[in-house]
Amino acid sequence: MKLSKLIPATGLVIAGLALAAPAEAATVNITANITPASPASLMHWTADNVYVLGTVIYVEAGVTLTIEPGTVVRGLPDADTPGVQDPGTLVITRGAKIFAIGTKLKPIIFTNIDDDNIGSNPGTDPYDTLDHARAFTGTWGGLILLGRTYVANNTVGAPNGSREVQIEGLNAAGGLGLYGNCAASPLFPSSCDDDDSGTLNYVSIRYGGFNLSPNNEINGLTVGGVGRETDVNNIEVFQGKDDAIEFFGGTVNIKRAVLVSPGDDGTDWDEGYRGKLQFILLMQGTPGTDKSDKGGELDGGNVGDASLPKSIPTVYNATFVGLGAQKDYTAHGENTAMHFRDNSGGRWYNSAYMDFGGAEALIEGGTATSNSANTSGERAGTPYVINTGHCSVTAATVCTSNAGCVAPEVCVIDQKGPASTFELELQNNTFYCIRRQQDLLSGTFPVGGPRPQGVMVTQGVCSVGGALCLTAATCPVGASCDDAPEDYGIALPADANKIHHDNGMFTNAALNNAYIPCASALPIRALHRAGSGSASTPDPIDSIDPRPASGSPLLATNRNAPNDGFFEPASYRGAFGTVDWSTSWTNSGTLGYRPSCGPGSTVVPDEVTNIQETQAGSFTWDPVALPGNMGLVFYDVLRAARSSFATPINYGAATCVAADQFPTSKSDATTPAPGEAFYYTVRSQNACGQGTLGFNTSTGTELTGVACN
Repeated sequence: MKLSKLIPATGLVIAGLALAAPAEAATVNITANITPASPASLMHWTADNVYVLGTVIYVEAGVTLTIEPGTVVRGLPDADTPGVQDPGTLVITRGAKIFAIGTKLKPIIFTNIDDDNIGSNPGTDPYDTLDHARAFTGTWGGLILLGRTYVANNTVGAPNGSREVQIEGLNAAGGLGLYGNCAASPLFPSSCDDDDSGTLNYVSIRYGGFNLSPNNEINGLTVGGVGRETDVNNIEVFQGKDDAIEFFGGTVNIKRAVLVSPGDDGTDWDEGYRGKLQFILLMQGTPGTDKSDKGGELDGGNVGDASLPKSIPTVYNATFVGLGAQKDYTAHGENTAMHFRDNSGGRWYNSAYMDFGGAEALIEGGTATSNSANTSGERAGTPYVINTGHCSVTAATVCTSNAGCVAPEVCVIDQKGPASTFELELQNNTFYCIRRQQDLLSGTFPVGGPRPQGVMVTQGVCSVGGALCLTAATCPVGASCDDAPEDYGIALPADANKIHHDNGMFTNAALNNAYIPCASALPIRALHRAGSGSASTPDPIDSIDPRPASGSPLLATNRNAPNDGFFEPASYRGAFGTVDWSTSWTNSGTLGYRPSCGPGSTVVPDEVTNIQETQAGSFTWDPVALPGNMGLVFYDVLRAARSSFATPINYGAATCVAADQFPTSKSDATTPAPGEAFYYTVRSQNACGQGTLGFNTSTGTELTGVACN
């Protein structure tokens, strides 16, 4: 007979304060566009109401929509709206403005009709836990801002102030969905790039996105032709159907963004985007039936790669975490950290890229050379000159101001500080556990990759000799034709027969980029993945502390962001220093993605109580929560053997029956030896491993035990 004795914990129980229930908010159904003639109450949304978007709602020119802190805006799914392809969506049109200014304690929330993880309410199933919430995306439309800057769409040869484009994801609605046409702006010709669509601050956008047709989608946040006078700070996009944020042209700047499990890319720019980004956290995942793709899909001109102005934004302090590098899930090679295409430039500095299943970066070239004209490869070798651009008609004329162009032309500034050497640069970045780099280190690339020799694929470089190749057949015997991600047998759209450019990111020491192998210490404080239950799908992130770990190489950099009025000097790599600015006001924070733990932390779980044996070797315990629901609680189950009551129970030599599990039950089929008894206890801990086993009920002393991970 199996003997067992359960030692319950008797730790301190911290009781929460009972708060008076808030008055139930009134529902305001928004079913028609907001125009200058609309009632004033439709232009000023307050936290004592819940606003429901009953279709695509356009805030028309001349209207300023103000949304107070703590306000909740909900969108109906397409199935519940009057028409077809018109899910609840908020569109700020050209000439209108939105002032949605929340606070840390009272963020403004855009979500679906059912999400009740609002304020201090922890939410109910399925919006109460990470595991449940992962099933939801695309349950309404999204938030769209439109402006009047220049856009690089069908503008080969010269920027065109009159060019305007219908935004993706929406059916045309009498011009309300257009962006661009700065020639019609009161700022023309002086500076359309200073267009102002308002302010977003402490705003959480959840479970949105909609596919109108292939490659024609509403994203979580869409900005089309939006200017740099628009302020976007402290923004969360949680489990959107397509990209987290997509930029169509424009110059808008964004600081402090949390992008969680987009259905496609994290950041997607196109059509001459020229803004600035700083402190961007991306955590990829698998929302619903979707799967995150690239960390950044970085495109240039549209309807002609040479369309002007060129896409040359500047990014500092990003932390991108991919789908995982050490599991062969389906199409893992497509999980690229950054993919530059279609003549896009861009400068990425002081950033951290971790755990991607494909390549660290792809820079698209041409079919003849890796730096053919009007390719991203060319941008990687083209000098960047501060405050220069092209005249709006005579594009060959380089200018620094309108005085450099013949009236009535204006100078369209393509390159506007800070200084750098090239239009495409990757410097002072750290890469950790990237699958392509791991394969290169281990030599596991098969000769020619997993494809028949002689098959036309994207061109690459022979691993021996360095000659350009299409397959290993043209390389020296034993060499491979290396060009990620084609070494995984994957052909990316628009990259067919293109030679990817190597800008020396890792081989040029002056660029100060570093690669850290998977076997090395994790450079951030915590990253934990749950099992997906399938070999073909990635394991989702269920807990992350993105701050640099003690002694991490992310803690220092020899490059500081310029103090130019937007960028903040930050002497570290990645989106975080020692302070996590993203927990209290985000959905990902309140659902428990990020543990509040680390040196000096007091956010540790209570000790486990009410351990009950249901049958021999099977038992349950009561769940434990972290204060404020700030992270996940894990459980270790320890088993100690004891053959004499005179011998103290020693959990320091115990066996770990379970390690880092979420369920609050466990069975153990192991049988003790004759004359021996098993003793069990359960340890609760946060994602950083902080927690205790509780107290021995006989002696009142705190138990200590073996580590289980």
